[in-house]
Amino acid sequence: MSAVVIILIYWIGQYFTYQGFIEKQEAFKVRGNVVYLYLSLQGFFINGIVLLLLNFIIVQDFNNQVQLENTRLIAARSQAANELLLQQIHPHFLFNALNILKSLIKRSPDKAEDYLLRLSDFLRVSISGNKSGIASLNDELKLCADYLEMQKVRFGEALSFNLDIQEKESPEWYFLFFSSAAFRECN
Repeated sequence: MSAVVIILIYWIGQYFTYQGFIEKQEAFKVRGNVVYLYLSLQGFFINGIVLLLLNFIIVQDFNNQVQLENTRLIAARSQAANELLLQQIHPHFLFNALNILKSLIKRSPDKAEDYLLRLSDFLRVSISGNKSGIASLNDELKLCADYLEMQKVRFGEALSFNLDIQEKESPEWYFLFFSSAAFRECN
């Protein structure tokens, strides 16, 4: 590349000399091939700098692409884990909830009605879902409270809980995941 620049400068100099813009100068005499050695070293030095910069740019671009791909994979993994969790919770939870509702209808119709309302709210939120995947803490806590109240009907006095958390945003199903995981571990 530097050789091309040197040749281009030489041709431009020759053109201006031919046009009369520059007076023709007599070439200076140097012993041996020192000028050629100097120009070769200069060319290697400039080529080396350009190649280092090019290599740096290529490596940075590759690193950026790897980070972007990793971010995409992490997001896809989180989404897949969330969908898997939803698929695991719904059938098992629904069958248990219907069995509990059946037994409540026979024993205590008032509790059965309350349980049915909580179940319907819970299923409405889980089916409709939030498209952004982010829920307010109040919505998430209501979902978790409904779930825990339904589990309290199932476990009776063996389960007690208190929800006292400050307002912020959380990933959807965040608290429910931990609540249901705790019940799976206890059973």
